[in-house]
Amino acid sequence: MSASVAFLKRVWIFAPFTLPLWLAPSLPNLHGQLLRTVTYLGAAFAIPVFLDLVGGRQAGDAFADEAAARPRFEYGFMPRLLALKFLFIQGLMLTYVRQRHSVGVDVVVLALLVGLYYGAIGIAVSHELMHRPGRADRWLGDLLLILVTYPQFSIEHVYGHHIRVATPEDPASARLNEPLYGFIPRSVGGGLVSAWKIELRRLKARGQGWLSVENRMLWYAVFVALYYAGAYAFAGVYGVAAVAIQSAVAIFSLETINYMQHYGLSRKQTGRGRYERPDVQHCWNWETRFSGLYFLNLGRHSEHHRSAGRRFDALREIDGQPRLPAGLMPMYLTAMVPPLWFAIMNRRVAAVREGRPLADTRKPRVRRRLRVEAVFDRWGGYLMAAMILALALATSKLGFQTAILSFAAVALVLVVVRETLVLLPLPARAA
Repeated sequence: MSASVAFLKRVWIFAPFTLPLWLAPSLPNLHGQLLRTVTYLGAAFAIPVFLDLVGGRQAGDAFADEAAARPRFEYGFMPRLLALKFLFIQGLMLTYVRQRHSVGVDVVVLALLVGLYYGAIGIAVSHELMHRPGRADRWLGDLLLILVTYPQFSIEHVYGHHIRVATPEDPASARLNEPLYGFIPRSVGGGLVSAWKIELRRLKARGQGWLSVENRMLWYAVFVALYYAGAYAFAGVYGVAAVAIQSAVAIFSLETINYMQHYGLSRKQTGRGRYERPDVQHCWNWETRFSGLYFLNLGRHSEHHRSAGRRFDALREIDGQPRLPAGLMPMYLTAMVPPLWFAIMNRRVAAVREGRPLADTRKPRVRRRLRVEAVFDRWGGYLMAAMILALALATSKLGFQTAILSFAAVALVLVVVRETLVLLPLPARAA
């Protein structure tokens, strides 16, 4: 690969992260634009789903191995740049509320959009930053969490979840047959209590009580209160409502991802209060190209739990890792329908626990699917890039609704072609 092509390929990886800014000028005002508003909300889910369907899987680990051996400049700074973008988006939301004097459902729609984006990408960025050794990076990660009223996550996740993952003691590990809507309150409440206990133990080890200037939980409460006060001063009661709604949506999204990544998986107990070490089989992963790039390799969760300090671009696919049947957003939507989630996932949980594969690769139909999907794995990156570029151009030339509908139509055609190739009758000798 020539140096110029390699450079363009690396620069192009930034493009998907700018997608919401391309669409921002077309943000609908609900009055008289109900259809457009519904389309916009649908697009927030549809774009990632379709890009995952046509983008294929990530192509091996050569990129990750190279990144681990020699960290690249732009990937060291990408989470920091994205964090600044989220601060900008937060400011845009409050400015929109203030200048347009949005009321009622308008505020709800705007906050939903920001919360969905923040809950998936923003907290993925914060997750990367909270695991970094630099204090400035960790502070920036904390700031992102403060903006969604969830700063205690940085304490509980690093010092609680990573130690107790896949055990009954971990509030962030979903149990078999536990519905999403029962898991989220347990995880949120349990995480808050756990973070407080972790902080009290840290202070006690230093000979300090809970009422100490070094109590991070107290400082988090102060900063959250100041942020809400600032939102009120800048945009009034509707500004506070926007912040509260987008925080609730972001927290819901974060905990849904937690639910997906550990559902039904558990470590064996080796003694009273003791469990086997966390290993590959204790996390669900996804390897779809778009979700991998866009969510900072959050889907390579097994290796993250093995090496929490490993940078996102250096995370690798590990042999034997349990894999979700689709990317983040399709499974996110599936988790919101518990009967459908259980129907899809419970048999996979049983297979992981029993150490057996989910599909028999000796079957002709399975082999054909693997061959067809290999084509999308090879060319899916180009398809994905072309669709993102076409969406940007179509939005500016044809308008938002036409662009989104055209984007969905093209993606559906590609998916139908792929599935048709898989379902074509097998030759008589292979049937």
